[in-house]
Amino acid sequence: MPKHAPQPSSRDGFDDQIRYFDQAVLELGPIIRFPMGHEMTGMLVATATGADRILRTAAEGYPKGPLWEAVGRITGNGLSTNQDIASWRRQRLLMNAAFSRTSVERYVQQIQSVLSSTVGGWTTVGQQTGLVNITTMVAELTQTMRLIHGPQVDHVAHPLSCGDA
Repeated sequence: MPKHAPQPSSRDGFDDQIRYFDQAVLELGPIIRFPMGHEMTGMLVATATGADRILRTAAEGYPKGPLWEAVGRITGNGLSTNQDIASWRRQRLLMNAAFSRTSVERYVQQIQSVLSSTVGGWTTVGQQTGLVNITTMVAELTQTMRLIHGPQVDHVAHPLSCGDA
């Protein structure tokens, strides 16, 4: 069962967010609920086992809430936003093949190669200019990955856009 993180008494609690969350995990465990404003709660999941619990084995006990409902209205009713557990399970089954160990092993070397050269390029740009436009660079990385894996992604993703999504 997740524990509730204390709400910082001032903005000082968020000055070093990584330290704040690391400390929360050390003190409260790998699944933590924390306040995000009026009647909103966030979840910090710090382990793969915790993510599996929240996203798969005990998903019914972790509703996504109004924030994800609003995001879903903008992005569509995909895996991350779908709040209907039966529909979510159907979507997940459709996606399983693309993320099976066998499928991932087929393209992991390509992904590592692209990531290595791409992130290396970001480092070079940062060193030369002092600035990195992460939005543009991630968009370019996404496009590169789509070019490499487009047919597999399109094949798996297409059924989601035709019914449950």
